Amino acid sequence: MVQAERPPTLPARRTASPALACWLSIVPGLGQLYNRQPRKAAVFPLGVIALFFLSLNVPAVTDALLAWWRPRGGPAVALSLALQMASLLVFVGLFLGALAFWYAAMHDARIVALIRNGERRSSGRWWFFHR
Repeated sequence: MVQAERPPTLPARRTASPALACWLSIVPGLGQLYNRQPRKAAVFPLGVIALFFLSLNVPAVTDALLAWWRPRGGPAVALSLALQMASLLVFVGLFLGALAFWYAAMHDARIVALIRNGERRSSGRWWFFHR
């Protein structure tokens, strides 16, 4: 009697824990490494660090500009105050952008882990706009 050969069985895929992926992303990029996405693992920490670096240097650049300009009297002082207010808005915008990018790393790690487990369908390229 001839027995049919069994097809080779594939090794069981490791299920990804969405909670662990999200918690690892407290350090941006570690959740992506956990999900085996090395490109994203490089992009997220670089983006977060770059945005924090830019936001924290805005006050120093503004101070250097005002030290060089040395506004004296009337309209120049009012203009320097407007410049400081604008630099404060730029600082806050960049800082909040860094925090949002950091959150995006955590959210992405969780969603990708769910997709890998088959608990969620891929909603396309722009996951950020989907719940």
